[in-house]
Amino acid sequence: MAALDPNERNYHIIVALDFSELSNLALEQALALCTHHPHARLHAISVGRTKDEAIQLPGREDSTTHAADDLKDFVFNQVKRYKDEHGPFTLEKVVVYVAVGKPAARILSLAHTVHADVIVMGSHKREGVKRLLGSSVAEEVVREAECGVYIVHENTPRPPEHTLPPPYANIDVIFESEAQAI
Repeated sequence: MAALDPNERNYHIIVALDFSELSNLALEQALALCTHHPHARLHAISVGRTKDEAIQLPGREDSTTHAADDLKDFVFNQVKRYKDEHGPFTLEKVVVYVAVGKPAARILSLAHTVHADVIVMGSHKREGVKRLLGSSVAEEVVREAECGVYIVHENTPRPPEHTLPPPYANIDVIFESEAQAI
């Protein structure tokens, strides 16, 4: 891996995952953003709940004491699939986080901690009474975030294939797991 130019700062992209098709699309969009930044760092977060002394991740029926490993495996497979479909690209690092608590608060805390440049997350379009009954996680993140927020909807187009490879073309990604409270 090339040495980081001290004048170039890493570009931190957070993607919120709940294992839904919409969050898969958000991850794909986040990876597309990574291809435009040679010093991109992807931070994938899933916010679950404690159940039977373990963590139950959203979109998963079982709770597990290995939630961070499950998320790491999921993200690794999605990164590999993206590379296979779109061609090589560089990520400085991928870090996965499993947190417990209110999803918006945990996503915002991570964004603040890592000095995120953008948060990518899915949001279902809600109308009428459902919209009046309360705000969504995405709405709260948009209101409170100190960085840009990229909202992905069901009809968000998939990223196009690369026409030219980025200047740094490899997939030597360093994965880290963080299961700490953030």
